[in-house]
Amino acid sequence: METVNRLARLLSGRNETESVTDDARAPNQRVIVRTPGRCAVSNYLVALEAAWLVRDVEAIDDAIGVAVSEAGGRLNEANKEFVDVEVGATPCPACGEPFDSAFIAASTALVGLMLEIEVFNADSEEHATRIAKSEIGGALRDVPLDVIDVIETEADDEDE
Repeated sequence: METVNRLARLLSGRNETESVTDDARAPNQRVIVRTPGRCAVSNYLVALEAAWLVRDVEAIDDAIGVAVSEAGGRLNEANKEFVDVEVGATPCPACGEPFDSAFIAASTALVGLMLEIEVFNADSEEHATRIAKSEIGGALRDVPLDVIDVIETEADDEDE
């Protein structure tokens, strides 16, 4: 059988390759063979918010510095250097301007941290979220995490 045409089609939600061939045994008939291909995957940037507790601090700037340092240290120990850590922003209830997400009471601070991770080859936003929570949550045990945003990013040319 000689291949006459190769078409890439999206069939039933998956990438499949369709080969149309001439059948030497039956010259007037064509045979279509479908071969499942790789599922369509994308890269995502996932932003998570973490609530970090810092004890024995008097100033907001000190609390923020300690929180970012401790979170970064725990991520680095778990070989998660690719996670970006920065202080979160909370909008002012009066004017809407963002300010650092930190609060001190009784020498104990609650600091909101923003953690960003790029997830490659995820099937969907939900899949990327699960991967991000698993990667970060494993290193930051007992730290509450909430998804803030998920953005699909451009795939590299080598993936295509």
